[in-house]
Amino acid sequence: MGTADSQVPHSYAVADLIAAFLDYTEREYPKDQYDRFRQSAKWVLESGYGDCPVDEFSPKKLKHVR
Repeated sequence: MGTADSQVPHSYAVADLIAAFLDYTEREYPKDQYDRFRQSAKWVLESGYGDCPVDEFSPKKLKHVR
C-alpha cells in the first residue's frame, strides 16, 4: 500500500489545462487558429476561472464565460 499522498489524486486547475492545450495547439495548428484558441483561453482566465479545479468547471461556468 502507498503513502497517503499517493492515494490522493492530483487536481489540475483550469489554467494548467489551458497551458497544456495552448502548447499543443501552437505546435499543431496554423498561427491564425492558435491565436483564436489563445483569445478564447484569455476570456476564461479573465473570467476568474484559472484557479478553478478542472473537475469543477461545469457547463454553467462555461456558459458564464461565453
